[in-house]
Amino acid sequence: MYYYFSSFFPAVIKINGVYFGEIFNSVKFINLENEQNFIEICSLDANQKSVNLLLDSNNFNVDNPLVAITDLKGGYLFKFLKTYTLERFLSYKQSKFSRAQLTAFCNEKNFLSIESASDFYVENIDFYFSSVEFIELSNSLVLAVFFGEKTLVLGYKIDDKITKVYSAICDEFTVDSLTLKTNFLDMAKHSLSRSLKLENDKITECDVKLSSRKNLFATRLSEELIPYAFLEEFLVKGDYVQYLGENIKENADKLSGFFDSFIGVMPPPFFREPNEVGLIYKKSENLYYVNYFTFTVQDGRITNLTKVD
Repeated sequence: MYYYFSSFFPAVIKINGVYFGEIFNSVKFINLENEQNFIEICSLDANQKSVNLLLDSNNFNVDNPLVAITDLKGGYLFKFLKTYTLERFLSYKQSKFSRAQLTAFCNEKNFLSIESASDFYVENIDFYFSSVEFIELSNSLVLAVFFGEKTLVLGYKIDDKITKVYSAICDEFTVDSLTLKTNFLDMAKHSLSRSLKLENDKITECDVKLSSRKNLFATRLSEELIPYAFLEEFLVKGDYVQYLGENIKENADKLSGFFDSFIGVMPPPFFREPNEVGLIYKKSENLYYVNYFTFTVQDGRITNLTKVD
């Protein structure tokens, strides 16, 4: 069985007791012929936990919140996730508004609590952050914004019952204009900006704008890159039709059902055919899988596409 290993934190890997090398910001590949293999991820960061796994190729069942696993259809990719040392009890921030008091605190896990005259709400914030901002939008709507490597924006309605009415993760959040920006790591360097609007005691998104920092022209790309540019454009809901031949454009509205809800695009690993393109799907928390597709390109346009079993 083919295995790939990578890590979000400095670490080395040992397989069946044998040192295999560093895996921080790089990917290590190995073909393990034994049915059972003992994997040790030894952290080089004092703030990160080491991880041990027993892999059984005949009964593959790894349930560990510190590991993200992607089924590559012929192999597996293991990505070891960051962990964070949290205090037993720590209050990050507390703000009192007209109808509610908001508190972000830690008690071995991070929490947000909201207290009003008629209700008390508490939520585990499973998101690492370095600072938090509370914003009162109106008497009945508040925002909790958690800033870290990414930014988590949560909106709540303060009524007889406190309810969450908005949730989004973005790369940047501007407090003054209530604007969110998301940057995509694709060839066209797309970015998506949108603003929050208050409407009938609801938080809605408006002024949604998709832009790209790099112009891609289908006729100037190599045939090998056109499927990737098309899929990345499709994923961000951009002008993907520019990559389609006339025969495919007629059924462009059916492509969402054909591809389903993929979250990323990848080239094929070496044990797949080189003309296949992988689409990444989320199965459950920290579990992913890849489906493969092939594309026929003529004169810079996609004229046929097929899902590979």
